[in-house]
Amino acid sequence: MLKFIKMGDYRINVEENLGRIYGLKKIREEKSQQGIKVTYGLIDGYAIYQFAYDANEQLVNIEYLEDEVARRSFKLREEYVEEFAYLGREKQEVENSFGKYAYRLIKEIKKDNGETVGFYGNLKRQSVGIVVIYDKNNKVKEAMAIPRVNIDEIDVDRYL
Repeated sequence: MLKFIKMGDYRINVEENLGRIYGLKKIREEKSQQGIKVTYGLIDGYAIYQFAYDANEQLVNIEYLEDEVARRSFKLREEYVEEFAYLGREKQEVENSFGKYAYRLIKEIKKDNGETVGFYGNLKRQSVGIVVIYDKNNKVKEAMAIPRVNIDEIDVDRYL
């Protein structure tokens, strides 16, 4: 992804490109005798990359931290499910609560028994992170956080 960043680039140029081209910002910085480690991420504060610079502030290493991001994001989705999609809650109330945190209904499937399965996530990216099953009275029967997946790649039969 970072084709405009090369080993040996100076920190000032790296940070300019990270912000201007990739939309990343500095989250934290750790100094040591060997140099500086800087973590960069998205506006929401999730770390994506950790860059190491030598004492001359030239780039010497890039570490990809997506696993950390995925874990934090999944934990956050679990908290949303627990707080907003508890057993028996009305569908409209669930959707209003999720909407405050940018989780929208991306896809909905009606089952033969009158139940509905709702797939919630990021509309812009079309990625699903929460699945809620509603009973025939539009009340939560079951809800779960799932690893992020594109709506076109989700195994919907698994939830039917």
